Amino acid sequence: MPKKKRKPKAVNVPPAQPTTHVTEHQKEEIREIVAEQLRRKCEALRLYEPLPFQERYHSSGAKEVLIQAGNQVGKSLAAFVEDARAATGQDPHGKYPKEDGILVCLGMDEGHIGRTIHKYLFRAGAFRIIRDHKTGEWRSWKPWIEEDWARKDEAKPAPPLIPNRFIKKFAWKKRAQHVFEICELHNGWTIYAMGSKGDPAQGFQADLVHIDEDLEKPEWYDEMIARLTMREGLLRWSALPHSKNDALVNLVERAEDESKDKNPS
Repeated sequence: MPKKKRKPKAVNVPPAQPTTHVTEHQKEEIREIVAEQLRRKCEALRLYEPLPFQERYHSSGAKEVLIQAGNQVGKSLAAFVEDARAATGQDPHGKYPKEDGILVCLGMDEGHIGRTIHKYLFRAGAFRIIRDHKTGEWRSWKPWIEEDWARKDEAKPAPPLIPNRFIKKFAWKKRAQHVFEICELHNGWTIYAMGSKGDPAQGFQADLVHIDEDLEKPEWYDEMIARLTMREGLLRWSALPHSKNDALVNLVERAEDESKDKNPS
């Protein structure tokens, strides 16, 4: 009898894998995306950790708030963090519009705008950061903690409170001295920097007015309150204890009178 033919064994052939080719342009785009993610992860407002007195300032919904303290204790930092949170739409307490708002930063004079207002908002170093030993991530440097103080040489300036990615354009008065008049952001917010030596500015509305330190002319205070009315804006004042202009003294007295009220203004 003839032998039966054996059936050929089935061989499983894996399907052909599609070939992928990543161009150099695509690689560069991926690198840029990763770098941008890392930059945003280390932005100053993400790393800022308020102390209890700073958090009370940030969380207050009162119409007017004064933060008064000595030098180098975090008064100005809290005040300008509040400004940056508002202008970039990142206020965790939801006190300001996310877009198309108006912030007025009011100082004594042009020198104050360049040395303080521009420095805090747009330049690195409003506070210092350090890599956490356990997580390896950047965080606020806390010099009052012994371990952090021992590593003070490892701390570095935090990035600007308002990163470049938010900035659309500046209108400068004296660019070399960092004296700006207007800064427009991509989210529609506008920041005005003003000095109080001239007559009070008029003809605008505001969502937030920040008075930093003293006023040359106390009548600026009344004018700023009027500018806030239409937009139901808020006034914030950061000052040293020895500041004694009439507007500030009156604000302190009103705060003391309302200290027992359930919802002080």
